[in-house]
Amino acid sequence: MNPTNGRVEPQVQPVAIPAYCRVVGQEGFYAVTADLSVQGVRLRAARIPRRGETMECRIRHVDPFEGTVVRTSTADFVLKVGGRSPGAVARQLLGAARIQLGTDEPVRQHRRIVPTERAVGVSFQEGGSVPGEIVDISASGIAVRVGRRPGIGSIVVLGATPAQVVRHFDGGFGAAFLRPFDPGEVHVDLIL
Repeated sequence: MNPTNGRVEPQVQPVAIPAYCRVVGQEGFYAVTADLSVQGVRLRAARIPRRGETMECRIRHVDPFEGTVVRTSTADFVLKVGGRSPGAVARQLLGAARIQLGTDEPVRQHRRIVPTERAVGVSFQEGGSVPGEIVDISASGIAVRVGRRPGIGSIVVLGATPAQVVRHFDGGFGAAFLRPFDPGEVHVDLIL
């Protein structure tokens, strides 16, 4: 309860999990959950859907679910979970967050952007390199589409920037920079 106005404030539970979202009839995009409340699931993403759009989200360890975008800002949006079981989705999200806390997998908590120059060379720890395409980038990490995915935990060099692979997704991987950027250095003209 807020002592200044006597109203009960909604409880917010931090939950940071990578997600793949898709508005019906549009190309999907990657996001990361930020928190969970009675308002819905707040997600951060480089691409922000419009208020009122219905979308599907897929998150590891959580059944796919649909919801309606009820709030947006320049860096995040809130998805009100629809269907018959929003409570089940909430329980699964909290369970997935607990599973995540049992790992050392870094989570990007900074604003993601899509750079103007998306091509990036990916050099592997064991030798060799391939061309990649940046999906999005933040001060602490990056998502890259690439034909040959390096193993989780391996070190790669993206352009001239070393990073550790922390997850796979269909057609690519996510990596945490070994030395994160200052958030002010991350902009659409950033070259790695």
